[in-house]
Amino acid sequence: MDKLIEQAWWVRGLTACRGVAVVRPSYIAFVPCQRPKHLVAEVAWAAGGFVTVGAREIPVATIVQALQSAPLLDMRARELAAQLAGLWWTPQTARWREKRFPLRRSRRGVWFEAADASIRLARTLPLPELAQATTLLATWPRAA
Repeated sequence: MDKLIEQAWWVRGLTACRGVAVVRPSYIAFVPCQRPKHLVAEVAWAAGGFVTVGAREIPVATIVQALQSAPLLDMRARELAAQLAGLWWTPQTARWREKRFPLRRSRRGVWFEAADASIRLARTLPLPELAQATTLLATWPRAA
């Protein structure tokens, strides 16, 4: 395994954004498919009967297909992250964490953290797949 292309979430405080993460030994790119949403504001608006208008979303499958079919994945990931106001983190600027869930002991989450933000893979990985991902992340510092 030399890469992971997965649906992911970018989270900072109470603000979150859905998108796609490309994980490589030298970087993680986050390509958003929607505008960031403040979770409390979204709940308040929904409780008041309002809906947000004009928030254009790009289907996750469209972004994944654009990345998987790119002959130069690294360049395409960097371009999409820049064009869509995404993120580009390296092992020098971020660290990764294995997230355990009490009710899903045979699966683990993979989160990347930098400063006060995180990129969280949406899918939890089965332990054998996590072992493969761990070799992919050998160059990344691991959070305690």
